[in-house]
Amino acid sequence: MCRARKSNRWHTIERAPLLRRLYLLSLKSKAFLQGVVGKPSLLLGGLGLGILAQGQLTPRPALEIGALSILSTLFLLSLTLERRKAWLSPRQLLIKALFFFFPLTIGLWCRTLPSLLPSLPLYATSALLFLLALEGEGGNLQEEEPFSRYEFVLLALIVALGFLLLAYDLENIPPGFHGDEGESGMQALKILQDQIPSLISVGWYHQPILAFAWQAATMKIFGDTVFGLRMSSVIVGTLTLIPLYFLTRLLFGKRVALLATLLLSISHWHIAFNRIGINYTQTTLLEVTAFYFLFKGLRSKNILYFMASGLAVGMGFYLYYASRFVPFIIAAFILLGILLERGFWAHYRCGFVALFLAAALIFAPMAFYFLEHPHQFISRTQSVFLFSNLNRPELSPGTTQPLPAFLIQAERMLLLFNHGHDRGGQYGYQGAMLDFLSATFFVLGLAYMALHWREPRHLFLLLWFWLTLIVGGMLTLPAPFTPRLAGIIPLPFILAGLALEKTRGVLAQAWGQGRLARLTLTTFMILVFSVAGFINYRTYFVEYINGVQGWAQREAATVVAKYIRSLGDDYEVYLLGAPKLYLRHGTIRFIARRYKGYDLLDPEGYIPLQERVDRNVAYIILPHRLDQLPLLLRYYPRATLRSFTRSTGEIRFMALEVDKGEIWKVQERFTRGLAPD
Repeated sequence: MCRARKSNRWHTIERAPLLRRLYLLSLKSKAFLQGVVGKPSLLLGGLGLGILAQGQLTPRPALEIGALSILSTLFLLSLTLERRKAWLSPRQLLIKALFFFFPLTIGLWCRTLPSLLPSLPLYATSALLFLLALEGEGGNLQEEEPFSRYEFVLLALIVALGFLLLAYDLENIPPGFHGDEGESGMQALKILQDQIPSLISVGWYHQPILAFAWQAATMKIFGDTVFGLRMSSVIVGTLTLIPLYFLTRLLFGKRVALLATLLLSISHWHIAFNRIGINYTQTTLLEVTAFYFLFKGLRSKNILYFMASGLAVGMGFYLYYASRFVPFIIAAFILLGILLERGFWAHYRCGFVALFLAAALIFAPMAFYFLEHPHQFISRTQSVFLFSNLNRPELSPGTTQPLPAFLIQAERMLLLFNHGHDRGGQYGYQGAMLDFLSATFFVLGLAYMALHWREPRHLFLLLWFWLTLIVGGMLTLPAPFTPRLAGIIPLPFILAGLALEKTRGVLAQAWGQGRLARLTLTTFMILVFSVAGFINYRTYFVEYINGVQGWAQREAATVVAKYIRSLGDDYEVYLLGAPKLYLRHGTIRFIARRYKGYDLLDPEGYIPLQERVDRNVAYIILPHRLDQLPLLLRYYPRATLRSFTRSTGEIRFMALEVDKGEIWKVQERFTRGLAPD
């Protein structure tokens, strides 16, 4: 079939003289670039343009200068190492230098333009040079490499590093405790307190009750606190590194697996989502596990692996909504496999049938429940589906037509990884979801995968990426809402790891196995991961937690909840926070837990208090209600006024603590018809 296609294409070119000339010119150009310019020069030039393209999207001048300096040093070193293997004439050296430095000069000029648009041609040229350098580096998947003790030690170190980054000071980082964390914790508490009549039912936001069972388990072990709740995500995030390693190893070998797993473990995106006590990343663990067993089954043809994949798929219907899309990714892969490869279905049909039967068996109890309550299954989808909500404020004003609305969504989603602006409040980071270096290698890895899309492993990963991005992102509001993309969090790092390993492979092949070449490559890889680790650490543990990105970081709910808890049982609470904050907020209900309080929607009757109280009273006043503070001070001048501010001096809220004796005195004066003191 392949020969026939090639022959037909050549006959078409022969019948069109212009096409024939262009085709021959492209072949000569490719031969010149690969033969005279050389793969190392093409590769390093492509990386340089990628750095400049990423700099256009997320400007980091110091990092760009440093990266370009390192690439220039590698280029000069490459010339030295190449001359050791074969003599290079001055003309050849000049050509190599021109093809390395001239595109970078153009790229530097593009960096002076204020728009993001120059990043497109820069990345396109970068990908083209990168792919030319990798010509002939593809090939079919080889037999799985044997495991070694050294490999397990490295994996254990990466997993330990990942756990430390997730568990460090978990109670206080992030400092904001999101309302959805609180609601998840309250559902878990109901399970622990036997307040759930049936586990085959739904709870908060119509999520299956079992979606909160893991949080209940960790709260049982570590305590029903913020720490105990968040440990559920820490453990899931740490465990995700293990099937990710084995999946990537199965697809691309152990080097790519180690690189991808390390990149994910230090990623601020991965760290952020696995330090909040919400069940989003259970989807990540489930998807990676399901796909590992799927490819293990395809490799071994062992039906048990297909069944294990099906069990993971079926369990997804008991978790966060994003897990429900996994069977459609697998179904799309099977359909394209049938269309593109003769005998594909006949070869694997028993395994695929076993997979879907296992998934159906696990899902069956919940399926019967949803058949009786269909609205609960689709309620969330209806509320966020783009074409059902074209008048939502998340879109540009006046955008009510489907196509313009979809294009706006697509632009926002495509910029998420390399430019940023998460519109979800759970993380809400406004920068790129990938660090500078991972973002650069991610684009190059995506280009490489697109070029080799006919290989099943590449086709599957492309389907995983694009279907999730379209269905979970472009077709939902608001976009980008990163929790719906939890399933593909590891995927950009697989692509980045693949591109990084291809880079190492090309340079190693060109430079040989000499001591200087090995030392240079080792130093280069250490630099890449050191810089990536530093950027990710600074992004999350410095910039994010000390900023006001994300709802939990912006709103005062966490500080208010901790203040209410500190009051103990001696106080009643009156909150002047509407319409921005209410006492029923999930954060307050989980952290403060047992308190007596009221929302003061209308201060009349509560300023001053007219009913008899048997506790002290704390009025909590948010900034937009501070106009009522003078009235409170007029009636309770001896009360204690406390101010809670950010490090910048901005007021988060104020609290007026009034002794019950003071309240009784004011009530007595009112009873006698006297004015306040």
